[in-house]
Amino acid sequence: MGDEYRPVLARVKRLLAAPQAALDAKTQHIHDLRNRQVPFFRCSDPRAVQTYYYLWALYFLYFTHTGQGHEQYPTRRRP
Repeated sequence: MGDEYRPVLARVKRLLAAPQAALDAKTQHIHDLRNRQVPFFRCSDPRAVQTYYYLWALYFLYFTHTGQGHEQYPTRRRP
């Protein structure tokens, strides 16, 4: 994704040159988000636990990464 064709094309070519490395990096990023940003939750009802983590997954869908400043993690989009 991007607004300018050439930088996007360069990123796509770089990704296609080593797709497994890109997938591993994305997996590591998601694991980092999940392990550091989502509060741990357990209870006797497994359905409640599933719902809790499902709602966190929905929350992360609204994240955007600006790539500016000192942001380590993306922030929520503003409506």
